Amino acid sequence: MKPLIFFRGKGVGPTILAEKHLYDSRVVVKFNPTAYANSSNMLEWLDEQVVPILEDQSTILAMDLFAAHPTEEVLDTLRAHDLTVSVIPGGCTGLVQPLDVSINCPFKDVLNVIRRKKGKLTLQKCKLEPAVKIGRVRQLVRYHR
Repeated sequence: MKPLIFFRGKGVGPTILAEKHLYDSRVVVKFNPTAYANSSNMLEWLDEQVVPILEDQSTILAMDLFAAHPTEEVLDTLRAHDLTVSVIPGGCTGLVQPLDVSINCPFKDVLNVIRRKKGKLTLQKCKLEPAVKIGRVRQLVRYHR
């Protein structure tokens, strides 16, 4: 399954067209007005990425209580594809979703540092190396706080 990233906007315009060729083909890039997941793009993710790789096998999917997850449409889609939901209780993300704590959080911190320093964030301004070491990311985040 490919990682999914949301950017704020409509996915059109000169900046997007100029940097679209820089997007890694191993990452799914989506746009929406808030850059946050919602029930609509949760359904897209299920239909486009999760369901095709399941091959009609019953599966368990761990999800937190984010508002986009427990909607009727999402739950109906999960049931229709024999996906059992395991709900992660509030405050337990760090215990059950280690990538959120060890990779996603430092990555977002670094992007926020770059955004604060350089204004509007574009891939051309970031120039982050793909093989940035997590330790280095933590150092950058601590340094810029």
